Amino acid sequence: MNPTNAPILLPKRTIFATINTISDNNIFGYKKSPTTTEPTTSTVDYATQLSVLMNLGIEVNATDYTQSQTEQLVSLLYKNCDLFATDISQCPGTSLVKHKIDTGQATPIRQQPYRHSPQVRKEID
Repeated sequence: MNPTNAPILLPKRTIFATINTISDNNIFGYKKSPTTTEPTTSTVDYATQLSVLMNLGIEVNATDYTQSQTEQLVSLLYKNCDLFATDISQCPGTSLVKHKIDTGQATPIRQQPYRHSPQVRKEID
């Protein structure tokens, strides 16, 4: 995950993903329960919806759409505006995924990063 969206250069042969098989018991589906209390039309007018989206930093540029399509788009974004984050602090993370680094029999060592000698850097590349 790159939260800054800045370009990152990876050294050659850098492993950035592994694929493991999982059993079917670990896969679950998401089923949204049908709700009958949700209104099909919004009670907030178009101008208010658009101003709320603008305050969140969501700019709607729908020049290629008809007025009806633009209103539908703004309404959809307004109904789901709680799904958008304006900065990284609003992305809380998850506790659904656990990571483990297998060190074998060795205990993990914590140390400051250091530069390799030119000879070692040649061997790495």
